[in-house]
Amino acid sequence: MGLFSELEKLGLANFKDAKVFANEENAKTTQKKEKKQKKEEMTERDYLILREFNCPICEWKFKALTVKSGKARQIERGIDMRVFYEGIDPVKYDVISCPYCGYSAITSQFDKIIKAQKEFIVQQVSVNYMPDQEWEKLDEPYSYKKAITRFKMALICAVVKRAKASERAFISLKLHWLLESYMEEIDKNSEEYAKCSKDNEECMRNAYEGFKKAFSSENLPVYGLDDATMPYMISVLAYQLGDYEEAKHTIGRVITSRTANERIKNLARDLKDMIDEKIDDQSTV
Repeated sequence: MGLFSELEKLGLANFKDAKVFANEENAKTTQKKEKKQKKEEMTERDYLILREFNCPICEWKFKALTVKSGKARQIERGIDMRVFYEGIDPVKYDVISCPYCGYSAITSQFDKIIKAQKEFIVQQVSVNYMPDQEWEKLDEPYSYKKAITRFKMALICAVVKRAKASERAFISLKLHWLLESYMEEIDKNSEEYAKCSKDNEECMRNAYEGFKKAFSSENLPVYGLDDATMPYMISVLAYQLGDYEEAKHTIGRVITSRTANERIKNLARDLKDMIDEKIDDQSTV
């Protein structure tokens, strides 16, 4: 008989074979398994929360999905500084779009709009805007196609309100990221893929030109890009667009910078090696 068999007469028969310490360890093991299983079963919706926003154009109150703070785990970083996360692509939720008047902007800029810009939006966007029925599905995670549409709305609004070059470039960069992700999902021989490929190149070009203009005319940092990371990004985009000589010239400024930290310098050296390899390949053709 076990240590606690005598407690059966007190109604605690289920403890007659209990172990003083084994149960504790078993409980911990079970908790770990349950926690791991729960993590594996998480869906994209589990990373999201509905937040309420007040449109600065039409004053309509509405809700939109945003990513829960600290919920997603980083797993990879691309050469263009795009961060990839486990279970979700947060970039899809970086635009807030009013379902009533159509005003759209990246989250950090949604409320930062002056009177003249509001008038531009009303006169050129809102008067013509017809809400898509997809906008009514508030609680459903965004497909890449829906996210791309929202970003295009944000880019149109940025053009209409005459936003700074950095804002237009930043939206273009993120739209480029989304297009690349969407293109991985669709048939490479489809008309949709061909259209996305063309849009993608235009977005890269817009980001490239916009960041160059911002670097020469705006006070840095902007959107997390400073005197070192901005030219690095410009060089990455030049490399992706096939302008290797310009990419090499620009990345040299980062490598020789006295203020750039070692992390960005290491990234710059890796990029320079990639650029040099492309230049060598061209010279041997």
